[in-house]
Amino acid sequence: MRISNIFLALWSIHVTTANAIDCYKARRFTEWPVLDITQLKNAIDGPVMELCGTGGTHAIVHETKGVSFSITRKTTQSFKECKASFVDIISQCFDGLSIEGGESEGANGTLYKVSLGDLTDRQLVARRARDNRLTNTRPKATNPKQTSPKKNRSKKTTAKTKIPKTTPKKTKKKSAKESPKKSHQKPHRSSSNRKKTATTSSVKAKPTKSCKQMYALAAKAAKAEALTNEKTTTALAKRGEYRSEVSTLGKRATKPGKSTCAFTTMNALDYPEVKTMPSDAKYYGFSFPLVCDAFGFKESERPAPGLVQNDYQVEHVLEWQVVTGFFHWIEERKFAIKEFNNPNKSKLKKHGKRAQLDLCGYLKATWKNPKPPTFKLAFSKDDQKRTALGHIQWAYPGKNHFEEEFVYLQDTVNGRAKQQMWASKGTTGIYGDTTSKKFHWDDTSKKNEPKLHLGMSDLIRGHKAFGTNFPQTAANIDDARTAYLRLKWIYGARRYLKHPDIRRVLRIQKERIGGVLDALDIEMENHPKISPKGKHNAWKRQGLKKLWDEYMDEKFQMAKDRSVNDMDKYIRLLENVWLPKSGGGKDTKKDPKGKAKSGKARSDVNSEKDHTVFFAQIKGLKKKWLIEKAEPWNAPWL
Repeated sequence: MRISNIFLALWSIHVTTANAIDCYKARRFTEWPVLDITQLKNAIDGPVMELCGTGGTHAIVHETKGVSFSITRKTTQSFKECKASFVDIISQCFDGLSIEGGESEGANGTLYKVSLGDLTDRQLVARRARDNRLTNTRPKATNPKQTSPKKNRSKKTTAKTKIPKTTPKKTKKKSAKESPKKSHQKPHRSSSNRKKTATTSSVKAKPTKSCKQMYALAAKAAKAEALTNEKTTTALAKRGEYRSEVSTLGKRATKPGKSTCAFTTMNALDYPEVKTMPSDAKYYGFSFPLVCDAFGFKESERPAPGLVQNDYQVEHVLEWQVVTGFFHWIEERKFAIKEFNNPNKSKLKKHGKRAQLDLCGYLKATWKNPKPPTFKLAFSKDDQKRTALGHIQWAYPGKNHFEEEFVYLQDTVNGRAKQQMWASKGTTGIYGDTTSKKFHWDDTSKKNEPKLHLGMSDLIRGHKAFGTNFPQTAANIDDARTAYLRLKWIYGARRYLKHPDIRRVLRIQKERIGGVLDALDIEMENHPKISPKGKHNAWKRQGLKKLWDEYMDEKFQMAKDRSVNDMDKYIRLLENVWLPKSGGGKDTKKDPKGKAKSGKARSDVNSEKDHTVFFAQIKGLKKKWLIEKAEPWNAPWL
């Protein structure tokens, strides 16, 4: 039975369209996937209909099981036309024998396409300049000036009156070899001379990586960095240089913390194992992460198309680094000058006055050193004795403990974007401009290998030489799109933190930790240290709950500001460097000394088609960001 009959029976919709359908011929038999008509029906009934209802002028796409549905338009498409076009393409262009998809051009030049194979961002390119291929596959009424050159190329025999026209073409080819300077200039003036550009230009245009390839490289780098950081956690903690990246799903144990004030290390409880995670734990992330300009973000019951469970990380919601940074924040912001009497009455200065301690010293003397007291805390309601640090750990989710608060988050969104929004650092951005050489674990060599980490500006505009191993690199779309994807992940981190369920969990965790700190602030007054030399003074209440609330308000605002700073700054830079201007040049005047001149790179390194795609993606990102930025976002506990 033909796929068209099954499809129409299942969907029970048959709308004919006057638009011509172009069907693609399969490249080779081994490339054809086994089509599941039910999956195609589900796609048409759901995501593809959402695609048809999506406004705007940018290219949009949906992929399901190797079949991609895309719309390239200059104006918002008609929903009825869109639906009819996709139905007709499937009914006419999937025969299971020699056809692998097709396309239909609707009103106002809108192009509807259904195709097999891996989805790449290059499939979203505007098809207005299809020129020769369109003329060959879809006859149209054209003037003689357009058709006569094509006849000269395709036919071996021509009329005698046309012979003189072919002779100058041969002489032009010879002159092109004799005077390469003239032939090199022509491609910049006309898009019809692209074949000459490939042979005469000094640098051949290179194809860009697909979005799927870009995502795979980014995910691999994030996991490698996370694994390296996990292997060196102990050393980093001793130096107070803990980095918050974590390893892949299923390999995460105790979440480490850095040396924080009185505590040498302040670790969270173990992560739950994947097999013990709640069966209803949700997956959060982009609906179509392998599509560069698909910004839909949602929670679902399974990984997104193209991803597996290992592409997600078990996520606490509230970052543990936020908890560990609290006591340092108190000391630096609230008690930088204030001094505390040493609880040990025998510690006197020469003039007989009590020795003074800073906050961390005071906290260590009363809460920890040398053996911390254990006690029950009424707030915990579980009748368990713990140390003060143990009670703080109890307030944070862990294995067999508040597991219903854990979720799965796409690692590219969690790995840097979300974590660095909340990080305790002096910078006001997330990714930053610093280009440096870092070491990451290499599975092949079984050791840490150097890798160049490019700052955002260097990714967008090209970078100078960095030692002998990392030579100068001109601006190119692959690097610039890496920066673009980082901005997309910042956008995703904001959408994640705005989700109603995530806001609820974040509020619960913030209030629970605040409640424990308040209870400890009171309870520790009842636990003075006793030594052979006598009883020491106990901790005196410092108003930790109020300080925690102020701290969290500040951290939330900082997370917002960092995301805004990076998005505003680097979208502007992408526009200045990559979007075409009336002057025809890129932002080369702003290139710092020693940087590769990206204006030349834009002409030679990547094709015009790839530039067209990237231009549209940058514009789409900016449009999404302006909408996101304008949407109110307040702390969930306010």
